[in-house]
Amino acid sequence: MITIPATVRNAWEDLVYKCLATEEYSYLIFDIKEAATDPKKKVQVYMKVYIPEEKRRTATDNVKAALEKLGYVAEVRKSKGSEIPSLDVNVGTDSNKVQVIRLDFKPSKSAGSGSGSAKTKIQESAACLYNALRFHVFNKDMEPDMMITADDIAKAEKFIDCPGVTIEQITGFDLDWRAVFMDGANKLHAAVKGGDYLFLRGDREIDEGVIKKAFNKCKSSIEKDLQNEDKWNPSDIWMVERTKKASVITELEPYGRAKTATTIDVLNAKLAELFEAGDLMGVSLKKTGASGTVRVINAEKPRQRKANLQVAFDKTKSISEMVYDSGRNYSGSDIDKRYPMDVYVYYGPKSYDRIQLRNFGGDHKGDWKLELKGEFAAMGKVQGNVARFILQKVGYSNIPQEPTWSQSAPGKGAAQMKITKEIYDLLEHFNAKGFDKRDEDQMLGDIGRKRQSWRYSKLSGLRFLKFLEDLKGEADKAIKELYLFAGSSSDHSSIYYKYS
Repeated sequence: MITIPATVRNAWEDLVYKCLATEEYSYLIFDIKEAATDPKKKVQVYMKVYIPEEKRRTATDNVKAALEKLGYVAEVRKSKGSEIPSLDVNVGTDSNKVQVIRLDFKPSKSAGSGSGSAKTKIQESAACLYNALRFHVFNKDMEPDMMITADDIAKAEKFIDCPGVTIEQITGFDLDWRAVFMDGANKLHAAVKGGDYLFLRGDREIDEGVIKKAFNKCKSSIEKDLQNEDKWNPSDIWMVERTKKASVITELEPYGRAKTATTIDVLNAKLAELFEAGDLMGVSLKKTGASGTVRVINAEKPRQRKANLQVAFDKTKSISEMVYDSGRNYSGSDIDKRYPMDVYVYYGPKSYDRIQLRNFGGDHKGDWKLELKGEFAAMGKVQGNVARFILQKVGYSNIPQEPTWSQSAPGKGAAQMKITKEIYDLLEHFNAKGFDKRDEDQMLGDIGRKRQSWRYSKLSGLRFLKFLEDLKGEADKAIKELYLFAGSSSDHSSIYYKYS
């Protein structure tokens, strides 16, 4: 297994956690091809970062800028005869010569099984393996630098069931993540006080078997807009007590084949019973740092859950952080980044206590969503129409719609000009950063020329922020309802462990 040299570990973590992923982009599909064992070697770490072909140069510029903001010297490098952009990050471990972390930005098609859903499948299966190592192979907490032998892995492999993934893929997956997997396994072991557990991901009997079948049968008892399996229970892996596996299947089978569907609340009560007994427990993996906590989610009744939740609409911060023109030095094809399409709604005192409102449909369609942010990762999305349904269900009215996609196109037609003027008026109302109301004609012209996705996204967010502002004292309740649903803790969500 690859080990990052201790002399460059801090720089490497800055690169991965602060520069390869920010709120504006994420380039976290990568392979570490080499880590030096000689402290005097120039290239201390060599890695390939997989990026869509058309975004490789943009990614190079983004990562370079982020590194320089942290004080690192990053040099764009081109190999002879190669069009692949590279970065050399000066880590300065040897005063006698330059030493670097080298990144090659490769087309994402080169990533093979390391991209998209395949990457997620391998990552979650790796979590199963490390949990099996902690529960069945080692009698103490695992440490990142500890030796794990092929014999250890063979022993642990007997306690996992992860179809569609090979043990070679699991053990070869982003080895720098092993500290995260180990920490999660250590914390989970402490939370349940050990035990004889199997760890499952996508298995035919439990995960893709009785649990999925039971949910699909019972979800008809709740409104269609809320029938989202991940919002019901976001567990990525399941742990079942080995001697109880057969009885768990027997207990859950009737919920998936009842002639008259059982309600989702009755199914949740059964899962809570199995959870409390330690027979079956789901685990949601939401961590990107290397040290987290394991806690039980949705153990209490929905009413108590809402009463205990400490979130509220921070009107002052939400409005003061509104941006039209960031003033950042973007040019050419990246000029749109200077004008963020996002609107943020803040619900707590920390910088990451916020909900991002934006279009997730790219440049070709409108797909406006609310995404709950967390310290290390996004915690869940809510589709715009679902957000309206949730709020209507608890008594709110006059909830704004998104503008139509066609009317959001740039131009000077009557419909387009109406959209332009509404964006202008709302930006002026909120006194957005970088918005110059002294020259209305210039600003209207700029807004009218913005790309379709920007206009659609910005106006949707502005309308929603204005809606919350107008609710006054009732906005806190609205934010709480959206937070609970996005975070898989709504009235119809079931119990699980969360590593975060």
